[in-house]
Amino acid sequence: MNDYAAGCVVVTGATSGIGLEVARIAAARGSRVVLIARRADALADVAAGLAPHPAGPHLGLAGDVADEAAVEEAISRAVAEAGVPWGLVNCAGIVRPALLADTSATIWRQTMETNLTGTFLMTRAVATRLQLYPTPAWPRKTVRSAGGRRPVGGPAGRPRRPHPAAPSRRRQRIAGPGPPW
Repeated sequence: MNDYAAGCVVVTGATSGIGLEVARIAAARGSRVVLIARRADALADVAAGLAPHPAGPHLGLAGDVADEAAVEEAISRAVAEAGVPWGLVNCAGIVRPALLADTSATIWRQTMETNLTGTFLMTRAVATRLQLYPTPAWPRKTVRSAGGRRPVGGPAGRPRRPHPAAPSRRRQRIAGPGPPW
């Protein structure tokens, strides 16, 4: 059994775009995938099209990631039916390209609720389950952008990244030391 076969991975926005591709890759590598998206009609087709998992079928859950009750229900069901997630990939998002002058406050709020609040709610729900259900040493995966290339300081004793506003070494030589961070 490979490292990916234990537990499941939760993918939001899994019916199209990056979320769909992440779900396909995770299933191909042996993970049981929990698909979460608003489009219930597409979830069954996506789940059926993924590589089979020996522990059972992939789980497609319809719900809005911006709805706190829906998120809690989906993650509770995922834990009950597929096990504790070892990974979460937040791909649910709204993109409505428009000029600022053409963007209404309603569209702005919908975008922020899905893109920001939805990511927060999903991450909190999965992190809470990881604390409640201790698991074996599965490979915990964190998917991030540029922050994943450099270590972030913390209790593990790794070095801290310099603050983005901290002066570079070259500027320190020219202008002297900057702020104390």
